[in-house]
Amino acid sequence: MNKPDIDYLEIDRPIWPLVKTLNAVPFITTQSSCSGHLRDYYARPGDFTPDSGHHFLFIGDIIFKVDDAYPNAGQFLDELREVQRRYSFVRFNEHYCGESRCDIEGSQVFVLDSNDLTSSEPIHDTDTIDVMIRKRHQVTTPVGQQRISEYLRVWRDFMVLAHKYEILQDRSPLNKTVRGTPAVEPTKPR
Repeated sequence: MNKPDIDYLEIDRPIWPLVKTLNAVPFITTQSSCSGHLRDYYARPGDFTPDSGHHFLFIGDIIFKVDDAYPNAGQFLDELREVQRRYSFVRFNEHYCGESRCDIEGSQVFVLDSNDLTSSEPIHDTDTIDVMIRKRHQVTTPVGQQRISEYLRVWRDFMVLAHKYEILQDRSPLNKTVRGTPAVEPTKPR
């Protein structure tokens, strides 16, 4: 399986060890990731802002390919489904949209969602973009902080599982994988 050339400085700090570990497992390659965020702006500082006492909550996700030719691949996916079942806000599925230009067709999509906290109000055709953003992303700050801590718990559970399969590979006499990932946590230059 071809492994990506990843700049770990670009990976969200809370999940870079998970992304690194997943890419060390011979039958997994990551394609995209986001740890999930709580922000006081929408896309860039100064654009849409939440109401007082609120923040915008954004989902976390990891999208990855699994080579099911490896004997442990199916077991890994089954165990990841068990992680998913522990949390009401986690979705895990294989992506199929049928679009020929889709880069993630057939990929595994693991999503830490926030719809249970934000989608109580329907979006109407007459809503402005800032109203739609608030309806889909705005939460009270304490609720958002709680969900981010829950996201971190999920990422830790996922990491334990990924590490198990990394260790299984390390113990294999057939392990000839060159990982090419940093041995220590990367830091951004100041």
